[in-house]
Parts: sequence; structure tokens; C-alpha cells
Amino acid sequence: MEEVKIEKIVVELISLRIPEFKIRMALGLPLKAQSQAKTVSAAKKEHEDAPIGSEKQTVAFIKWNQLSLGEVENAVTAPEVEEAFFRSPAKSEARTASFIKWIGLLETVNAVKEVFDYITDDTAEAKAIRRIYELLMHKTSEEGGEFKE
Repeated sequence: MEEVKIEKIVVELISLRIPEFKIRMALGLPLKAQSQAKTVSAAKKEHEDAPIGSEKQTVAFIKWNQLSLGEVENAVTAPEVEEAFFRSPAKSEARTASFIKWIGLLETVNAVKEVFDYITDDTAEAKAIRRIYELLMHKTSEEGGEFKE
């Protein structure tokens, strides 16, 4: 009975010209489209090939993000994390996670400064600032408390 009521509400929302997939996402209902991608590259291609703003594109983005998060988790070195960063979708959880992991692996202030332009959001920016701070604190303690650029 609850499912019938939900579907009637979905139909009512569709009548307001709201795309069905956006309604389903907002209500936490399963989407009709499915991604067949098994790799980051395949998910990215699905996303790029789908009509802009479509359910297929949204589903491909979600899959691309999920697969990218796996790459970030499995990356161990700064170059591996950097590659995961550039392979992940822009403005995604995976992009932010890879950036944060990437700066955590960098060992110099200059290295962090070089990637600072890739900051994805306020959380990543704060993490980058804290990482520079940590590196500067470590550098000053090694130099007897004096800060030298």
C-alpha cells in the first residue's frame, strides 16, 4: 500500500515537470537506469556519452564516483593518488577524497602549494592549509624554532 502511495506522489511530482529521476533521487527511490561500467574509464565514457542532464548521465556519474573512490582507497603513493584525482569526476566525493589524501602524502610546503590550485571545496582547502601548517611547524622545530623560507 505504501509503494502505491509513493508512486502516486511521484506521478503528481512528474506532472509539475520535475524529471522522474530527480524525484527518485530526492526521495531515495531506486533509479530506473543502470550503469554497466566496471572501470573508471568505462563509467567516465558512459557519463560523457549520455545526454546532458539525463538520468543515464546521473547514474554514470554516480558509478564513476564510486569506482573512483575505490581507486583512491587503493592508492598508496602520492603519484597514484594524483592519478586517481585526475581520473575522478569533477565536483565529486572521490575528487575531494583524492585531493585530501594526495596533500597528506606530500612532504614539502612547495609540493602542497603546487597542488593548491586543484582545491575542490572548502573542506579540501582547510585540509591543505592545515597540511602546510604542519609542514612549516615541523620545519621550524627542525631548525631550532626559527622559521626560514
